[in-house]
Amino acid sequence: MTTIHCIATMQGGGAEKQFCYLLRGLKLRGIGCHAVIINGGVNLPLLIDSNIPIHYIKAKSFYDPNILFQLVKLFRKIKPDLVEVWQRPMDIFGGLAAIIAGIPFVAIERTDPMRFKDGIKYFLRKCITRKAKGLIANSNQGKTFWKNILSENIKIERLPNIIDFENISSVKPVYEESFIVYVGRIHEDKNVIQLINAFSHVVVNYSNLNLYIIGEGELINQCKLRVQELKINNSVKFLGYVNPPYEYIKSAGIFISLSSYEGMPNTVIEAAALQVPMLLSDIPQHLDLFGEDAAFYVNKNDEAGIAAQIQFILNPENSQLLELKKSVAYSALINNREEKVVNGYLNVYNEIIKN
Repeated sequence: MTTIHCIATMQGGGAEKQFCYLLRGLKLRGIGCHAVIINGGVNLPLLIDSNIPIHYIKAKSFYDPNILFQLVKLFRKIKPDLVEVWQRPMDIFGGLAAIIAGIPFVAIERTDPMRFKDGIKYFLRKCITRKAKGLIANSNQGKTFWKNILSENIKIERLPNIIDFENISSVKPVYEESFIVYVGRIHEDKNVIQLINAFSHVVVNYSNLNLYIIGEGELINQCKLRVQELKINNSVKFLGYVNPPYEYIKSAGIFISLSSYEGMPNTVIEAAALQVPMLLSDIPQHLDLFGEDAAFYVNKNDEAGIAAQIQFILNPENSQLLELKKSVAYSALINNREEKVVNGYLNVYNEIIKN
């Protein structure tokens, strides 16, 4: 089997990392897979390490029409059995190129599509995805959304993210200071400002406690300004992008994610695999991952509630409850092992090619 996998960028997001894990797993199972990218990024070395052929598309932007012509030419040259498209630019150009070249394609849904229902890009993506032979979502919300749009003869599957258990299992705590950690993009939907505000109330009672913010994004300067306004500069550390962040997560007293929405968040399932207490926003995607007993949940906009939960988790009297929740969260990850997820993708591919 020969497959082509298209993604717009190899920047520091969860989709890019999952793209690399999947292709690595496919190659180990003898699949002749090719990667197609427009831009590189911090996850490109991970893809290169897999020794998979990488084809670079030249473009002035993610929506340069020349992308389409290059993809059609490449598809006709390689003649794959199947094309797979990740991220919005490739959903549009990659899907359209596959249609023109007469090759079946699979669309990948990595987020909550209900959050992006406006504009020409959404309209184009929906029209093109209707021509797909299959769609793989990593959340129930993504699967349900497309099930209501696509025809019944299109294979729709929910498959979870891959966890790199091989590397995670050997991680040990290496930082002795007391801290809580956020890992992810610093965007509005991640509610990092709310976390900083809540932390400012906690640090009054825990003078030695630090907040580590790992990641980059458009609100980084706004977050730093808020830290200065609250006069907690000595307690909040911005570490930038760290790959992998496992040692920080493993050493943390609490891992926190206050996202407004998610697909299947890599850092959250990695925190569960590293067996760290988790404080999560009470969104459906987090609850679907683990249920109510694996983590502490809070309204993402309730700064007083966030602060109270942090202090509850830090209280040594609650250590037995923390151990129980960590165990439940880890047990929920049985379906995230590479072999099981990759085989799930292969089952979808084989069914599409067979038909």
